[in-house]
Amino acid sequence: MVRAPLSPAEAPVPYLTARHGEVQERPSVVYVRQGTTVVGIGYADESEEDRDARGVLWERVSENPGGAPRYRYAHPERQAAAMDDLRCQVLFTEADWTEKGVLFLLRDIRGDEQTPAGWPEGAVTLHPPLSLEGAAWSVLACGHLAEGWVAVRVADPDPEYGYSGTLYQPSSAGPVPVPEGKAATVTYQHSLVGWLVASAQAAVLRGCTVVDLAAELSAAGHAELAKRVAAAYPEVPV
Repeated sequence: MVRAPLSPAEAPVPYLTARHGEVQERPSVVYVRQGTTVVGIGYADESEEDRDARGVLWERVSENPGGAPRYRYAHPERQAAAMDDLRCQVLFTEADWTEKGVLFLLRDIRGDEQTPAGWPEGAVTLHPPLSLEGAAWSVLACGHLAEGWVAVRVADPDPEYGYSGTLYQPSSAGPVPVPEGKAATVTYQHSLVGWLVASAQAAVLRGCTVVDLAAELSAAGHAELAKRVAAAYPEVPV
């Protein structure tokens, strides 16, 4: 992996970052029935807190905000809070809006053979939006973005597009995770959402405009951060 210009310790710890001491519980997963028909899954000891306002089942993960950060992982509840309200994933302040839309950062996949035509229009992301300051710290300290990133203004984001998590299927022994064991992203309208234990909320981005992050930082009065971003990434394509 490409090294970011700064170490994570030199930047604010992102709001949604998981912490040491935050433990994922593994309650028993059982069938949910409507009458005699199996319609999905739930927990054997399920409570109201296990599902969000839309009825989607979520991972149970404890909270320990004082623990050391685990930068590669997001806490499910904090990720969903930032995405649902379109708040900055780093600072948990209001995300930055202009007449072109709210600010997102995406790994730049333009030029890849499998990238859909017109990307980032219609892109699906698990990464909530950002304030300008949060975006600057992200590109300076996130190794994932150091491989190539693009700043996008999104006029019509849909933060309730879907969910990512562990998908289950029926078996003679009860619900079991799908054999691949990888995270699956399912739209909220799809029937499979009832078979998902969610770990993240997914947004679809519509009305996308690629923008110059350093220029926007400078115009907003963040001159020092603008200089650092421009110096670290002098040839980011727009």
